[in-house]
Amino acid sequence: MTHVKSASFKTAIVLGCMYSLSVMDRQIVAMLLEPIKHDMQLSDTQLALMSGLVFALFYGAMGIPIARLADRANRVNILSWCLGVWSLMTALSGMAVNFTMMLLARIGVGVGEAGCQPAGQSIIADTYEESRRARALAIFAAGAPIGGLLAYLLGGALADTYGWRVTLIAAGVPGLIFAVLIRYLITEPQRTAASNEAEQQAVIPEIKKLLATPIYRYALLGHIFCIALMYTIMIWVPTLMIRVHQLSLTEIGIIIGASSLIGGLAGSILSGVITDVMANKHSKWLGALPMLYCLLALPLFMGFLWTSSMWVSIGLLTVCMILLNAHTPPCYATYHKSVAPENRAMSVALSTLSVNIIGLGLAPLLVGSISDVLSSEYGERSLNMAMFVGAAFLPLGAYCYYKVAQLFATEHIKTVTTENLAEVEPALK
Repeated sequence: MTHVKSASFKTAIVLGCMYSLSVMDRQIVAMLLEPIKHDMQLSDTQLALMSGLVFALFYGAMGIPIARLADRANRVNILSWCLGVWSLMTALSGMAVNFTMMLLARIGVGVGEAGCQPAGQSIIADTYEESRRARALAIFAAGAPIGGLLAYLLGGALADTYGWRVTLIAAGVPGLIFAVLIRYLITEPQRTAASNEAEQQAVIPEIKKLLATPIYRYALLGHIFCIALMYTIMIWVPTLMIRVHQLSLTEIGIIIGASSLIGGLAGSILSGVITDVMANKHSKWLGALPMLYCLLALPLFMGFLWTSSMWVSIGLLTVCMILLNAHTPPCYATYHKSVAPENRAMSVALSTLSVNIIGLGLAPLLVGSISDVLSSEYGERSLNMAMFVGAAFLPLGAYCYYKVAQLFATEHIKTVTTENLAEVEPALK
């Protein structure tokens, strides 16, 4: 294996394209739930299990063993196999004839996609030096809004023309092709040294070791709070737009797709550049920047919930999404800086598991339950009131990232003191 310190961001771009396929195959089902429901005579509970909770559990849980494998085996090969599995299962979803087959196919998609983040980020961490890592991670993260846009626009257009089965089969084809091409497009980088002791480390002790690292622990909590709000927005804002602004699903798809794309690309790319510039001056900015993003996003999100103007609400939502997406590059850079090289893939897998269970599983459910309780008093605006719970995630996230900045600052002071002591010690002797 060769240690790649490429002058270009080719590897990050290729991995970002792979990530966009992952997000597209994950989200495209949301555009097809209604025709699937009528064609297969499914209940809303079955649809929720198929597209939400069960998918999230397998997607999050399988990330742990795949991360273990990624910390020790060839990561390009792992990505190739994972990409092939989730793409094949996406296509098989279009061939399902009953709920059981559909559920198993979507579980297969979740299992395959579980390897995307841990193996992909591990490759980036070993390919790019620390001064350029946040930009590479930002390019990788930019795959998410692109994949979401593809799911919203192409999914709707293909379904209207050819039906949901052809749409899912077609969605799986690009990934099957890319699963072969990725072996030739990127090279497995040389790992930063990993000890034999780490090779033999069991999963539970490794997770305990990660959670015992204060900087990683606070960054993880901050990420959970930010992503919980993002999932709450993605799941409930379309319904809110229908109730408050009486928009059609087509109009909502265009608005949410455009807002997600602008927010994701602008937030991730700009934040990646800013993070590299500021973190190279002082590591505390890896925590200070996402702290500022959370604090700035808070009044924007609250204004989005209060305003009755559709265009004002869209503008506030878009800027809020930019800030929420901007927290990702410094957060991921913190993961890779604060943990040992042999634990990087596991740090991402643990993050993915936590975010899916809490962010995708529990946070939107909490908002929906509160909305039901408030519906008798607030009527159509009960969802607006319930989503104010999501606003509480932002100051909590800001506090966690403040702790990250504080810990980095303390660590820096200790390092400087040690260096100064080493310089003056010979003179004292």
